[in-house]
Amino acid sequence: MRLMKTNKYSDIELPGTTYVPPNLETDPRTGLSLIRPMLKHCSELDDSIVHWCSKVVKTNRHGNNDNRILIVSDEALYLAHNNSYLSISRCIRVNDIAAIVVQPVGDCTAWFNFTVPSQYDMRLKITDFANLVPVLQTLHTYITRSPLNISHSSTFDVKKLRLQKPKGFQLDILHLKTKQALARALQLKVEMQKQQQQMQGTSPTKGTPKAGEHSKLKLDGLPQSVDGFDFDPRLNLNFVKPSVVEQHKPHQKKYEILDSCCVYWFGFLAKRRKLGSDKKQVLIVSDDTLYTMSHPSLNITRCIPVVQIEDIVQQKNTCTISIQVAKQQEVRGTLVGSLEELHHVLKVVKACNQPTAAPLPLTTVDVLPTCSKPEESNERGSMTALKTKKAVLFSLQQMAKLLAEQEGESQKQLLKTLPAI
Repeated sequence: MRLMKTNKYSDIELPGTTYVPPNLETDPRTGLSLIRPMLKHCSELDDSIVHWCSKVVKTNRHGNNDNRILIVSDEALYLAHNNSYLSISRCIRVNDIAAIVVQPVGDCTAWFNFTVPSQYDMRLKITDFANLVPVLQTLHTYITRSPLNISHSSTFDVKKLRLQKPKGFQLDILHLKTKQALARALQLKVEMQKQQQQMQGTSPTKGTPKAGEHSKLKLDGLPQSVDGFDFDPRLNLNFVKPSVVEQHKPHQKKYEILDSCCVYWFGFLAKRRKLGSDKKQVLIVSDDTLYTMSHPSLNITRCIPVVQIEDIVQQKNTCTISIQVAKQQEVRGTLVGSLEELHHVLKVVKACNQPTAAPLPLTTVDVLPTCSKPEESNERGSMTALKTKKAVLFSLQQMAKLLAEQEGESQKQLLKTLPAI
C-alpha cells in the first residue's frame, strides 16, 4: 500500500512557545530535528515530518531477511519496500510499541526486536542506530507521558517474538503529516491561546465558570460591535472562524460566510462510500445544534439538537467515531479535527441547554458496532438556521440593560433565559 500524506492534524498539543516559524527545521513539541531523507525514492518525503530514515533488514517468520526502508515520523514507524513509490508493508504507532530489545552485532549495527501487542512483533537489523534510540524514546515519552522500555542484550531468543501476521490482520496506515501542516496547526493554537488569555485578562471574574452558571458580571464589558465579539459568555466558549481553519485551501472563500455565525467547533467527517472513495462532510457545532453540511456547497444535510446526543464512541487507535443520537441514525465517519475539543464543546453546549442531564460521555471501543437506523427516524431532523453572532450580541446587550434594572429574584429569572438567546 502506498504511503499517503495529509495537510490536516486531527489534534495537536501546543508547546511552550509563542512563535512558530513557517519553515520548520525542528519539531517545537519534541525538539527533534526534521530531516530530509537522502535515500533513493525518498525525495517525496522532503516536505513531510520525518525524524529518522534509513535502510534496514527485516527478518520474517521463516528466518529470511528482506531489504526495507524504515521511516520514523512524529506518530508512527513505517516499513517500506525500496521501490519508486514507497510501498508500505507495516505501520506501527509509537504508542503501540510495548518494548524494544537492542541486540548489538557490531560497533554500529544491531538487531532491534520490537514488541507490538496490538499487531505482531518486528525484528530489524539497523546500521548507524545511535540516533534512533533517543528519537523513539523522546516520541514515546511525549505521546504517552511515560518512557519507552528499551533494553540492551548481547543474546536474544528470537522465538520470543510473534513474527507471524495474525489471522484477519488488516494494515492500517496513518497518513504522514507535512511540515506545513504542523506549522499551520501550531500557529493556529498559538493564536487561539492568545485570544483566550486576552479574554481571561479582561474578564472581571477569576477562573472559568462551569457550563450553565451565569452571572451579571459575565455580561459586563460586552463589545459594541460584532468585530470584537469573539467569546460567548453564555457558554464560556470562543467562537471559531472556519475560513481561518481552511486558510490557503481552494474553498476558503466559501467558508467565510460561516465566520459571522455562532460556530464553536468546525471540522470534517469523511464517510466511506460503497465504491471505496471518501465523501467529506462539514461538521459544525452551534449553541444548540450539531450540523452536517455537504462539502464544499455547505448545504445543510442534518440538524441534530445537542441535547439529543447520548454518546460519542471512538474506535480504538483510529479517528473513526460514531455520534449516538436518540431516536435518530448515528453520525459516523473518520473525523478530521480534534476529537477532544469536539467532545468538550458538545459537553458544554449540552450542559448549558439541559443542566439536569448527565455529562456527555466519550467512549472507546475496539470495533464500532454495525450502523443501524432506528425505525421511524427523521434523519434530516427539523432544519434550523445558524444564529449569527450579530443577533446574539444584540440580544445579550439588551439582556445586560434589563439586568441593570432588575434585582433579586427578577434578576435570577432573567439569567435563566441566557441559554435560549
